[in-house]
Amino acid sequence: MIASLDKAAKLQTGAPNMIPIAPTVFWGPMAVAIMGGLLVATVLTLVLLPTMYVACFGEKERTGAPAPAPS
Repeated sequence: MIASLDKAAKLQTGAPNMIPIAPTVFWGPMAVAIMGGLLVATVLTLVLLPTMYVACFGEKERTGAPAPAPS
């Protein structure tokens, strides 16, 4: 039952699901705004945010020594 709910939830989200209502007069502008917002938020989250994190905090050099085991 849970797997079918997860699958249904994944099918009902995202910008491509706004395409059917985009050409309508009443819902069209809202659909375009939602699609744009989802696409911009996705790019910011997946590309810009990790880039800014690495630029600000840098990538620390890894040493070959393993971390000590907690006692």
